Amino acid sequence: MKISVIIPTYNSSEFIIKAVSSVIQQSKKPYEIIISDDGSTDNTIQLLQEYINKNRVNIRINIIKNNHKGPGAARNMGIEDSTGDWIAFLDSDDYWLRDKLEKVEKKVIYTPNINFICHNEIWISENNLKKKVNYETGYNHSIELFSQLYLKNYFSTSAVVCQKELFIKYGL
Repeated sequence: MKISVIIPTYNSSEFIIKAVSSVIQQSKKPYEIIISDDGSTDNTIQLLQEYINKNRVNIRINIIKNNHKGPGAARNMGIEDSTGDWIAFLDSDDYWLRDKLEKVEKKVIYTPNINFICHNEIWISENNLKKKVNYETGYNHSIELFSQLYLKNYFSTSAVVCQKELFIKYGL
């Protein structure tokens, strides 16, 4: 299972190193990390390049520099650059627990007919209060998902892992 991790970023110098570190430190290493910069005007790119040079990791890391068009466009550029068969997103101000990719891989192995995964999250406020967010709450398995999305968002970008072919098939 080749997982490409896509991290869109924009003026994220305060957070980006923690996000990238959480991917590099995964118990199951990703196939590659693609950081898709959305035209940052701060020192995000410089910090990333210094971090990568200092921490010589054995994972392909590619930094794409884009014009400022928003996080969706930055994610799409990352998908287009990716070479893995699965895409995992991580917003630049988020980070993953160490076993996230390992758990995702196990889920795919034990449930080979799936092509999209979204897991729960823990939100941490500025004053360090934690809140578990269960995206399945309220989801009705007997009703088509598409119609339910008008009522509630069941996905968080940093909790989504999807087969790349779905993005290609449906036009990014």
